[in-house]
Amino acid sequence: MEAERRGLNVPNDLSVMGFDDLEWSRHLRPSLTTMHVPTDEVWTRAGEYLVRSLSGRAAALHHDVDVSLVVRESTSRPRPAESRKAD
Repeated sequence: MEAERRGLNVPNDLSVMGFDDLEWSRHLRPSLTTMHVPTDEVWTRAGEYLVRSLSGRAAALHHDVDVSLVVRESTSRPRPAESRKAD
């Protein structure tokens, strides 16, 4: 919204991306492209790590989580360098 207040067109002049795919992201205009991260899983694993570490038990230092890119209206392909120079 701030980019548009400054006269920029999202996504033609500027692509904008969020993080965590919050519910309101899809309701913005333009709707916000974002990374979906399973935060419940991340926080659960962090809690398990903390409990195990504090109790002196071995705790895994690394866990893979599935993230995904949710493409919406706030991003576009980069323009060729020639067309950017004209701006």
